[in-house]
Amino acid sequence: MADASLLALPVELIHRILNNLDACSIIFSVRKVCKRFYEIVNLYDQYELNFDSMSESCLKIISRFIQPEKITSLVLRNMWYESEKIKIFLSFFDTSQLIRIQSITLGLSNQASDSQLLQHLNISNLVSLNIHSTSNRPGKELNFISKVMVQSHFRKLCLAESHYNIMRIPWPDRCTITFLTIKSCSLEEYNFLLQHLAYLRTFITTKFITDTSNQLNSLPSVSAYYSQLMSLMILNSSLSITEFESILSLTPSLVKLKLISYRSNFDSITNGSDWEYLIRNTLSSLRTFEFFFSYTLRKGTDTEDLTLMIDRFRTSFWLQEKKWIITCDYFLTRNTINLYTTPTCPKDFEKKMEPIKWMYGSLPCIIRFKSLPIDDKFNSNIHLLRGTDDAIQSQTIRNIDLENNGIGEDGAIRIAEGIKSIKTLTGLNLGKNQIGIRGAKYLSNALQQNMIINHVYLEDNQICDEGVGFLAEALKSHTTLVSLHLGSNKIGITGTQYLSNVLRNNTKIRRIYLENNEIADEGVQFLSEALANNEELNILDLSDNKIGDQGALYMGEALREHMALRVLNLSSNEISAATADHFYESFQNKNKLVQFDLKGNEECDAVAMEGSLQIRNDKKTIALDLRSNKIGDKGAKYIAHALQNNTVINNCYLFTLKRLRLTDNRDGHFIALETAACIKGQKNFKQLLLSSSRIGNNGVRYLTEALRHNSTISIIDLSGNQIDDEGLHCLTDFLKNNKSVHTLKLNTNSITDTGAAYIAEMLNKNTTITALELNSNKIQDEGMENLADVIMKNNTLTTLGLTNNPSVLGVVLEQFVTVRHNKRLTKLQICGKHIGINGAKYIGLSLQENTTLTELDLTYCRIGEEGIKYIADALNYNKVLTKINLTRNQVGNAGVQYLADALQHYPTLVRLNLEENEIDGQGAQYLANVLEPILVLEELNLNRNIIGEQGAKYLADALTKSKTLIRLDLGNNQIGNEGALYLAKALENHRVSINFEPYR
Repeated sequence: MADASLLALPVELIHRILNNLDACSIIFSVRKVCKRFYEIVNLYDQYELNFDSMSESCLKIISRFIQPEKITSLVLRNMWYESEKIKIFLSFFDTSQLIRIQSITLGLSNQASDSQLLQHLNISNLVSLNIHSTSNRPGKELNFISKVMVQSHFRKLCLAESHYNIMRIPWPDRCTITFLTIKSCSLEEYNFLLQHLAYLRTFITTKFITDTSNQLNSLPSVSAYYSQLMSLMILNSSLSITEFESILSLTPSLVKLKLISYRSNFDSITNGSDWEYLIRNTLSSLRTFEFFFSYTLRKGTDTEDLTLMIDRFRTSFWLQEKKWIITCDYFLTRNTINLYTTPTCPKDFEKKMEPIKWMYGSLPCIIRFKSLPIDDKFNSNIHLLRGTDDAIQSQTIRNIDLENNGIGEDGAIRIAEGIKSIKTLTGLNLGKNQIGIRGAKYLSNALQQNMIINHVYLEDNQICDEGVGFLAEALKSHTTLVSLHLGSNKIGITGTQYLSNVLRNNTKIRRIYLENNEIADEGVQFLSEALANNEELNILDLSDNKIGDQGALYMGEALREHMALRVLNLSSNEISAATADHFYESFQNKNKLVQFDLKGNEECDAVAMEGSLQIRNDKKTIALDLRSNKIGDKGAKYIAHALQNNTVINNCYLFTLKRLRLTDNRDGHFIALETAACIKGQKNFKQLLLSSSRIGNNGVRYLTEALRHNSTISIIDLSGNQIDDEGLHCLTDFLKNNKSVHTLKLNTNSITDTGAAYIAEMLNKNTTITALELNSNKIQDEGMENLADVIMKNNTLTTLGLTNNPSVLGVVLEQFVTVRHNKRLTKLQICGKHIGINGAKYIGLSLQENTTLTELDLTYCRIGEEGIKYIADALNYNKVLTKINLTRNQVGNAGVQYLADALQHYPTLVRLNLEENEIDGQGAQYLANVLEPILVLEELNLNRNIIGEQGAKYLADALTKSKTLIRLDLGNNQIGNEGALYLAKALENHRVSINFEPYR
């Protein structure tokens, strides 16, 4: 998978991807990515033109690139706004050539532009038609629909956004539609459609109209049914179970059914037993049943009725035979229920809830029932709730989670009344509900009767000091409390004092969250005194509390020997750098902090402090990324100190940090110095990633000295570090005998030819480096040649980067390594790089070793006659190339002779391009001599040379002998009339396409 690339995908698969893009993206973006994508887009023939998302200028431009026969879909939903685009479309595209249109989406409004477009559309291959119409005189539209429906390929008609009278549409006698969507339908119209559409498989109506005129009884009494329909969707109705039964009895072969109904009365439509009977006796083939029924409960209906209702969906038919799970949501304040299959819920559900949202500020909370087996401890948790008078009757509820539900003070009061009798409640989450002081007061009264509560979450509720006082009174005797969340509640010094009284009595609490309050130094003093005897505290969050130096010192003194403390958050306070350092030092002995957050205080190395404690105390840390954190001298020392002591044995567990990232911090070589110290004390250091750290030559010296004692380092990245040849020499000297490094990155430094010589010397001895990157340095031709000598012999190197150096030979050497090791590579392309003779030499050597390349493209590389000789020599060994492109390379006659000699009896060459190469008649003679021996050559391009009349004569004679050539390009070659006559005569008995336009 390492070689996986979008470019390597088959054309057919890329065309599948293009099917999901708009025409503008394909033409203006994908087509310009590369030559391969350019060619693939030119072959693509499944365009959708969406006028709604396309500007007029864009339409004009793409009309030059897309032929009408390559368009398969048109979308014009807003035709009344797009008249100018329609005119442009009709003027730039030959509509008679729109012969492959399969899908059309139109928005019609009875304007002149509608008729103009409709009469030009080619519908002979149309499969799908979607019409959005606002017309009050749809005569022409209906005629167009009727004309479409008689087409042999037509299958899908969508009229969900059109107000047509179904009975007035001129349905053809032999209509082949299999899919129909309409806006509304009555039972009479439904019966009419089933009678006239013998092939209909899927029918969707946005709304099913109730038969106010008793049409159910007026229909024929014969037991007519229609077996063709397989899928039915009624997306909005107020039908009863009786009406649904009448509708469904017409189509007993249904496999998929989706129903949505909104009624004002609670009736038998919610009876699972009735639906089971109907499905067993009428719809025996039904596999998929999705429904959403919304109803208002009768006054006096209680939750026992809901439990009974959901029990009827718990039978073996629903749960085992069909595996359909039903959910019932009871909206207390609206006295409404929604009954629906899980996970299906209608797309317009949110829309239907908008009036309720507007009234309550958010969706009212609900009690949720599910038709899971009884063994699942039905109703053991309430997830959503507003109001509890008739809801919370269970004595087994353990957790109530109502976070962010807009409950407010009144809702909190109702909940408090409900939970008084719940003796099993261990968790209560009312966070982000604005319950205020009153809500906190009533909750505290309820909690006084519960002695097993473990978790209380009340953040962001505007409780303030007074509300905390009520809660503290309730919780002071609760020894079971484990977590207390009171962040963002405007708690000040007084409120903190109330909490401290709770914490003095409860020495087992483990997690306290008081972030974003107003505790200040005095409040911290109360907390510190209260927590002094707590030996189990794991997490304490006091971030954003206006805590200064004195408060930090109080907390540090109280917690410095707390062995259980793992997380301490003091971020975004007013703590100075000096106090932060003192605080950090106080946690160096017994404390086991793994997360210590001081970010957002005065300038200090907070990230380094946290990182060092994590390294020292977190036994699971094997990687640490501290990039781009502006770590300074002191912070680097913190990290170094922790790393030097981080290999410890604790209960037979060996902890070793294997990767450290400090890139993009400050202080250049100092970071290298501290990192070197870490490496010396850390024998399992595997990846050194210090790019863009400005460590310089001194930094390299520190690091290499440390690495001599390391046998596990595998990756070194020192890119962008101001390293020149001197610093490089230290590194290469270390790497000569190293057996662990496989990747070396030195991009964007100041390495010259001298440094390249050091690299070459190192590669002569090193047998483990497989990836070497020297991009964006200062290596000239001499340095590249030194590298080339060793790369030719080195079979270990599989990846080489030499881009953006002064010498273009780097590109050739990159390709040499790629060609040698990539056995899937079929095309070698170097265009516009003046690689010269030496570059051609290396290309030739790579061709001699490769047996998978089929295409060679060296366009405009200036390799000249001598360079061609290296390529020609390689062809004596490589016999698999099918395409060779040597355009603009100053090949000349001598170069052509080398090439012609090598191509004698070449078994695979199909296309040879020698355009613009200073070839005259003599060179043409060399090529003519090999046209017959080359067994499979089909195309020869000699455009923009100077072969003249004599050269044309040589080639004409050769054409009479060649059995495979089908295309010869001799444009712009000064062949004159005589030359053209020679060629014309040769063509009398040979079917070869020749371009020999006169030279201008």
